[in-house]
Amino acid sequence: MGSLSHSASEGTTLRVEGTNVIRVPFGVRQPRRRRPERPERWATLVLPFQFIGGPTPTPPQAA
Repeated sequence: MGSLSHSASEGTTLRVEGTNVIRVPFGVRQPRRRRPERPERWATLVLPFQFIGGPTPTPPQAA
């Protein structure tokens, strides 16, 4: 607490002792809305690159 990085992350001012300097963080970005929580379990969807039972593509021929 009291460090420049802490005050910048919190968006508060920081007074430098022994001087007349007050550091004010500019550009502290706050998200407009909260990111939704990640679900505990993810569903996996497998999409085939070709139709099942369809012809297999021919490999490219060497020149």
